[in-house]
Amino acid sequence: METPEVGGTLNPPSLSKFIEPISDLKAVSEIPIQVAEKVLEVGEIEASTMKDVESIEKEFSGGQESTKLSSWATLFKKEMDGKVSVDLKHCATNYNNGVAKCPIEILEKGETEWNDYVVGFFMGKRLPYPTVKAALAQQWNVKGSYDVATDDDYFYFKFSNEEDKRNIMEKGPIFIAGRIFVVKPWQKSIESQRKQIKSIPIWVTVYGMPKQLWTKEGLSFVGSLLGNPICADEATTKKTRLTFARICVEVDNVANLPSTKKVDIGEDEPVTIQFEYPWKPQQCTKCGEFGHTEKRCGELKT
Repeated sequence: METPEVGGTLNPPSLSKFIEPISDLKAVSEIPIQVAEKVLEVGEIEASTMKDVESIEKEFSGGQESTKLSSWATLFKKEMDGKVSVDLKHCATNYNNGVAKCPIEILEKGETEWNDYVVGFFMGKRLPYPTVKAALAQQWNVKGSYDVATDDDYFYFKFSNEEDKRNIMEKGPIFIAGRIFVVKPWQKSIESQRKQIKSIPIWVTVYGMPKQLWTKEGLSFVGSLLGNPICADEATTKKTRLTFARICVEVDNVANLPSTKKVDIGEDEPVTIQFEYPWKPQQCTKCGEFGHTEKRCGELKT
C-alpha cells in the first residue's frame, strides 16, 4: 500500500485506506469550547513533514523505435493492472474570445461524482498526511471503511457506510496535534476558497422551534436565517429528541450570528426561536478569514 505524499496530486481512482494501527493516542481529542476560542491565538505546533520517496528504475530493450513504443504501451497497461479505465475520447471544443467553454454535462457529471465526498481542512497550517491518518483512524472509529485522497490544501474522504459519514459530520471539528480540523460536504465553491477560508460550517443548537418546522423544508428555512444550511443531526431529522434541534450551517461572519429570531408562522404573535453556538471559530476582523485574529493577521501565511 502506498501512502500519498502530503500536498501530492489528487488522484481519486487510487485512494488508500486507513487500516494501519495507531501509535499516537494523544494526537487527537475533541475540542473544549473554551479552548477552541483561543487555540490559534497562542501559536501552533510545528510538525515535521514526512515524505516517502520511492525511486523506480525501468529499462527498455531493443533499438528500434517501434520496439520502444511497444514496450511503453505494454508497461503502461501492466501498471494500470486493469483496475482503472483510462480510455479517453476526443471532445468537440468550442471557444469564446479565446476561452475554451466546457460542456455543462461534463461539469454536472463531475459534480455528481464528488458530491459523495467529505472535505477536511485545517484552520491554519496543514499537518502531514501520516499524522492526520493516525489521528482520524483513532477518533472517528468508523464501522465501515473510507478512502482518502489529498491535494495541496484539502483531504477528501469517501465513506463506504452512509451512517459513518453522517456521524463524522455530526462530530464536527476536532483537534489534531493542537490544530483545528474541520469537515464539511464537498461543494464546488470550496475549490475557490483555497488559502482563504471565507466561510465555515458550524453546528447550531435551536430552541423553541415550532413543530410545523420539524420537516426538511422547515429545518432548511431555520438554517437559512443564519447562513447556508448543510444538514441536521439524526435525532433532529428522526424527531427522537424534541427539546432542541441541531443544524449544521455554513456561515461567513460569526460576529453577526444572532441569539434569537422572531418568525411569523401565521399565528397571532410571531414565535421566538433561540440559537446557541457550541463552537465559534476565530475570524479576523481585518481580512475576514477564519483561523486567526486581527492580532495575528498575515502570520499564518508565511
